Amino acid sequence: VETIYHLFNHKSNMKILLTAPSNDATDNLVDQLADAFPPSEMRRVLATSRGMEQVSAISRKYVKLDLSEKDDIKDIMKKRIVACTINMASKFFNRGIPIGHFGVLCVDEAGHAMETEVRHLPL
Repeated sequence: VETIYHLFNHKSNMKILLTAPSNDATDNLVDQLADAFPPSEMRRVLATSRGMEQVSAISRKYVKLDLSEKDDIKDIMKKRIVACTINMASKFFNRGIPIGHFGVLCVDEAGHAMETEVRHLPL
């Protein structure tokens, strides 16, 4: 979390992809960052398999339910911080987010992820 604060404040054009192996871990990251970053700067991309009722009240204002529409992709690409699970991040390229869009990849709880999941993230 501290790294995100520093990157955001010192690199004004830096786009940050913040991932974790599970939805709960990703929601926890967004909850921790919510006081510092408004929804205009940060987006939580939620997989269709996770219902809004499972998301914490703090994180709900940051949630984008899915990447199904072109407008959804454009909205996500405008944000400086995008948080999602590793699995969802691996789908970004196929949904229209170009490789190289994010300048930084942060994988929280990387020890709980499979190496092949992390190695195939489109950066």
